[in-house]
Amino acid sequence: MSVHPLALFALLALLPLQFAAAQAPTVSASVTGYTAIGVGPIPESEWVPITVSRKDGVLHSEANGEGGSFFVIPGIPCCGGGVTGPGLVSAFAGGFAAADPGVLHVYGSDLAVARNAISPPQLPATTNTSTVYTNIQAVASFTDYLTVNVAGLAIGTEVQVPLMYAAEVVSNYPLGYPPHSVHPISVFASFVIPGYAPQSFSSEGPLPYFQRTQLANGNGLYSLRSSELMVTAHVGDVLPISATFGVFGQANITDFNRQLEFGGFADGRNTAGIWLGSLPSGMSITSASGHDYRIDPTVVAPVAAVPEPESFALMLVGLACVGSVCRRKMRSPQRR
Repeated sequence: MSVHPLALFALLALLPLQFAAAQAPTVSASVTGYTAIGVGPIPESEWVPITVSRKDGVLHSEANGEGGSFFVIPGIPCCGGGVTGPGLVSAFAGGFAAADPGVLHVYGSDLAVARNAISPPQLPATTNTSTVYTNIQAVASFTDYLTVNVAGLAIGTEVQVPLMYAAEVVSNYPLGYPPHSVHPISVFASFVIPGYAPQSFSSEGPLPYFQRTQLANGNGLYSLRSSELMVTAHVGDVLPISATFGVFGQANITDFNRQLEFGGFADGRNTAGIWLGSLPSGMSITSASGHDYRIDPTVVAPVAAVPEPESFALMLVGLACVGSVCRRKMRSPQRR
């Protein structure tokens, strides 16, 4: 069973916000999901988990997975001995998550298709009553520890440390309120900075946390970016920071939500993370992970592309069309 992103926020709220002794940094990335095709309610025992692979390293966690299936509804005999074109039913879910200290990347896509069979104009449309379930969740997180150093100041001297955070995601589907039961894809992010309550954001909420910019290809760039958050600390303090970034998708076609095609993607590979603002003269920050937090992670080159659900849909349609053509050729009389 998948975990709703808002439940993760509740867990994050329990994280301590006090200064800490130096500890080992951690990273985590996970991808889970399933697809199912049937008629009427589909029992959980028939859900098919997507296949997930891992590529982990020292302070690097990465998960990648996808899965799908499709079938073609046989053509229906009609006037003149011909056969109508077949209907198409398919389900696809895919996701990617990668976590490094200071930098997170996620991607999620889902697509549910229950297209009607093609009928000649003189015949009524053929109803496609198949149900399709898709679910995807890709989540990445990190925790790190920053030590405050200032040349010429004694240990324990009070100072102000500027920290910033940001998240960016591209989507082909409008992200926003109301929640995911109406939208096939959503994103969430949370940042924990010492001295501040957890900064948690979701595209499912009624507030427009993620600002949308229209892109030339029709997709939308959704972004949030903080101003400098001034953390009151002392020379020698160790500041714990953490971030979580995720995509949640659920594109189902049922009697309650009867659509020919439903789905979307959210590409957060350009990216989420925490970094330092303009440091005061003489201040330097070292991290337990060794990551340089002076780097704005949103300007880091994205990771390799993941196929978007439209590409998968085109492949399915192509296969279905090939099957349809083959069947027509088999039924057509040979000319002498």
